[in-house]
Amino acid sequence: MTTHPIRLQRPGLLTLLGRQLQAEPERCLRELIRLAQGAIERRRALAEARGEPPPVGRIDVLLAANGDHLTVSDDGCGLTEAEAHAALGTLGPASADEPEDDGPETRLDDAGLALLCAFQVADRVVIESRAPGAPPIRWSCRGDSTYDLAPGTREALGTRVTLHLRDDARVDGEGLGAQVRRYADFIGVPVHVQGAAAPVNTVHAPWRRDDLTGPERADAARQAWAARSPRQDDLLVIPVDEPLAWTTRARVQGVLAIPGPRPSKGLDQGTFDVIWRRQHLASGLVDLLPTWASFVHGVIACDGLTPTAARDGVVFDEATEALAEALGRCLLAALRDLAREDPARFKDALRLHARPLMAACLDRSSPEQEAFIAEVALDIPLESLRGRRSVSDALLEAGPADEAGRRVLLCLTDPGSPAQRLALRRPPGADAFTCTDPLTERFLALCAARWPDRMRLQRVDLSDAEALLEPLSKADAVRARRLEAAFRQAVDDPDCTLQVRCFPDPTLPALRYEPPRTRTHRHLKAVFSDLSTPLYLRRAVQGLHLQRRPPPTLYLNASNPGVQALLQRRRLTDDVTVGALTALYDYAWRLDDPDLGVWDLKQAAARLERILGLLLRLDSPPDADP
Repeated sequence: MTTHPIRLQRPGLLTLLGRQLQAEPERCLRELIRLAQGAIERRRALAEARGEPPPVGRIDVLLAANGDHLTVSDDGCGLTEAEAHAALGTLGPASADEPEDDGPETRLDDAGLALLCAFQVADRVVIESRAPGAPPIRWSCRGDSTYDLAPGTREALGTRVTLHLRDDARVDGEGLGAQVRRYADFIGVPVHVQGAAAPVNTVHAPWRRDDLTGPERADAARQAWAARSPRQDDLLVIPVDEPLAWTTRARVQGVLAIPGPRPSKGLDQGTFDVIWRRQHLASGLVDLLPTWASFVHGVIACDGLTPTAARDGVVFDEATEALAEALGRCLLAALRDLAREDPARFKDALRLHARPLMAACLDRSSPEQEAFIAEVALDIPLESLRGRRSVSDALLEAGPADEAGRRVLLCLTDPGSPAQRLALRRPPGADAFTCTDPLTERFLALCAARWPDRMRLQRVDLSDAEALLEPLSKADAVRARRLEAAFRQAVDDPDCTLQVRCFPDPTLPALRYEPPRTRTHRHLKAVFSDLSTPLYLRRAVQGLHLQRRPPPTLYLNASNPGVQALLQRRRLTDDVTVGALTALYDYAWRLDDPDLGVWDLKQAAARLERILGLLLRLDSPPDADP
């Protein structure tokens, strides 16, 4: 046995160390499987070059009973003594900018990355290897600046890597098979765990099998996903085989799944795996999906992507944009097919994923999106005062059409105010969509613009109180000006003004109006109160929110009997009138309390009515104004 120093190629080493390797046994396992796969691919390539039949290939993963060491072995090309010095005795390639070969599985520099990952979880690494026509070798290292290289005893061609794991990096034996499967599916090499006769992985990707027809390949993709995914409640499994609209010819292949509900945990964000050149590249890359489709699960293979230096992600460029467009086309087409072929399951998808599908309608314009909007948009359920309902349902129940044949759809942008709910209950049964976020509001605006002959949106909001107001008669208008002037003297609130109007609901005495800018003020508050918003953005938005809030206006309802009696008074500066105006002012400010329901507000209005009646009866009946 001889001891050798580990040579550090500084440019390459800095690149490797800059990859932010984490002490994760799963990451190390992935790199070792990738290294074993590359050795088998290299042996196959050498056999083909010699005109020999290629080896079948096999990878074995074994975990000790006590979990203290993990072994990954293969029957690949193995290492000669010179290759061991080059691949295992030097950390970092000779140049950080060293170009990659067309077949990355042939590069020995991957061993350096695998070793760095190994020493994140292991105190000692032992590699036994034998190459064709060369004696076996045994390489070992304890993570210091030297390694030992000695003659080995391995008889079969290939390599066995043994990691002596640290106590804090032990591998869970029960989950080992699932971890291996995640990184080993579709790599073209069978992987056996704990000596099992059957491989734990799906060896060949269905989309690479030339022996299958198109429908057979699609069925095989669904079966592979069912075996791979722990979820059993997917609403729709979609085989993918789409070209990329990009300068370089490439395709994306794989399978996508639209999840159903998870009874114990509810819905979660999609898990998304990427395969590149038959190697597992990364998990959880939902950013490769369209922005609206982060709930989608799946596994895709695309050789047109550019991996990052650490081979644990992709470089976002024109190829990833083309990939997102292709996946979006596939998803929208599959949902349209589901709507025609299985309406019940399609309704489940709409119910569970309404918001992402609304966002899909608002995404970049394309022929597929236009077709999706035409067939699906009106059936997406939205929140309303009476529960979840679609635009189609609302149109059927919206009452008589106007002269142009359109039906009015009410939308409520501040549902926390019970005043609006009360106003909308006149006539009884009136409903409104609750547009508490810009997404729903934009979606309804899209529907109204897409079908202008069928619907008209009317916003009913404290920020748009005119939708609830009606003009006064000439006589009431004269009386209203006197009462408005008296309010400025009676109520100590210089920022609040009074106006008298008629509301459709005579039981509603008053309504506090906020200018349109106040709606923006509320949206800013929602943004900086959301802990998921980045801190720097929350601070910036909070600064805008702390600016002076636009002053409100108090509207009195001339249709209300108490307010009408107040309008009829000749004397507006006496204590009775001041008390009545103060009671109306206090009542209107309660309208913003989100804890007040419609019934509570009705009771408050009834109490105010009694208070006004008692106050006005304290004085002699007023003479009518001339």
